[in-house]
Amino acid sequence: MNKIFITIKNKKVMKKIILQTTAILLILAGVVACGKENADIDMSKIDFSNIENLYEQPLPVIQKAVQGRWKLYQTCGGDAGCSYPPNTFITIASNEIILENIDSGEYIENSYSWKNKKVDVYGKTINSYVLWPGGADETAQSGMYFLSIKSDTLVSRSCSLTSDYTVFESIHTKVK
Repeated sequence: MNKIFITIKNKKVMKKIILQTTAILLILAGVVACGKENADIDMSKIDFSNIENLYEQPLPVIQKAVQGRWKLYQTCGGDAGCSYPPNTFITIASNEIILENIDSGEYIENSYSWKNKKVDVYGKTINSYVLWPGGADETAQSGMYFLSIKSDTLVSRSCSLTSDYTVFESIHTKVK
């Protein structure tokens, strides 16, 4: 009788070990799969000054393409139509975004995070990475996603936290 109890006890321990090992393997497989997606990108072969469908790219490609200092050339949308803000610049760094207007002296610095969100691209709703000001606290009501970059001209759109419609489309030129 004692031998049977030991066998049953060993089966329970064995089941527990198998379940724990399976859970660890599943977690490791997920980590490896996520890392592999970005590891397959050969960043040295990408022309970051010309990406037609920036909104479809993996996050590391979008991040590298948009980092830097940009002159805001044109903003269109809302009731105002299009405007051409003079001497307005946006700097996108690895962990902060800076908006500055040379004429008014306005200087706004903010942290940001990237969020995968449904956005409108030419009438089609897709998931894309959105630069979301405010970092992890998510206090911003709108974010910015990127359509394309051609010859160092970046086209972006803003999107709302509460809906999927586009608020503004902007054109930026790279400051060298």
